[in-house]
Amino acid sequence: MAVRKPTALLIAAATFAAASVFGLTGPATAGTPTAASTGFAAQTQRAGLTAAQADRSKAPVKPACPYGHLCIRANGNAYDYHACGYFPLPNLAGNGTWVNNQTPGTVARFYSRAGRELWNTGPAYSSGTADWTLVGYVRPC
Repeated sequence: MAVRKPTALLIAAATFAAASVFGLTGPATAGTPTAASTGFAAQTQRAGLTAAQADRSKAPVKPACPYGHLCIRANGNAYDYHACGYFPLPNLAGNGTWVNNQTPGTVARFYSRAGRELWNTGPAYSSGTADWTLVGYVRPC
């Protein structure tokens, strides 16, 4: 009776697994890749990166601003608005970025703490930087 190909592969895999469990496959050799030789540190070392460059390359990727949203980054925090309204911002200071990825033509407006419009984003899609120090409120639409 001939053994079919899938059955033969299954038998070979089971034999190898059993040999591994009982130590019959032999010790690892210098040519066998290990976690230490294939890990992040080894890869950055082979690439010639300094420790500081390697640390920066591990930083998480920031997601893009989703369609239909107004996204603000300030003081190391991200703020995401997707509903129409008049929203207070926490006491932000210094420069940051904004992305108006709302429906085409939608303009977001930024107001002082006293309620006076300071500036707007212009029609979506648009993006830029801003000094958030005087901004107290945002109206995404």
